[in-house]
Amino acid sequence: MRLRDFSVAALCLSTPLLVACTGVTVLDSKLDGVCLQTTKPVFVYKSHCPAATGKYLLSTRVDDGGNPCISGDSAQLLSSGTDLMIERVMKQGRGSTGDCLRIEVAILQEGVNDKTADLPVCGLLHPKPFWITEGFDQESEIVFDEDVVRLVPCSE
Repeated sequence: MRLRDFSVAALCLSTPLLVACTGVTVLDSKLDGVCLQTTKPVFVYKSHCPAATGKYLLSTRVDDGGNPCISGDSAQLLSSGTDLMIERVMKQGRGSTGDCLRIEVAILQEGVNDKTADLPVCGLLHPKPFWITEGFDQESEIVFDEDVVRLVPCSE
């Protein structure tokens, strides 16, 4: 697997438990370009932690669940059956909490323009419940939670 490294210069999150990004590795992933479809309504939240999570986060929760990266922001609702396309899979350092995967997807719903969002897959900065059941830190071991999202052929 070929890796491309780059640093994240910003501090990701300051809370009583200080968690900082130690860097991001973009994986040359087999999942790039794979399509998913939501199996329940999903909310798009603007992130307060864009260096750690990207500009937007997806969640199945109508409330923020106490997540520091999305608290207080209104959400856009995506209907069940919304198509998503995986754009990037990354491994991101989370300081003392270890590495965590980040999966960025393009939202392919009419009326949602140019939005790339992180799937909630692991760590303190992603809202729960997570959308994968296995493979939290290894891209080759990812299993998506079909109660939330399923693999589908990409539409032409």
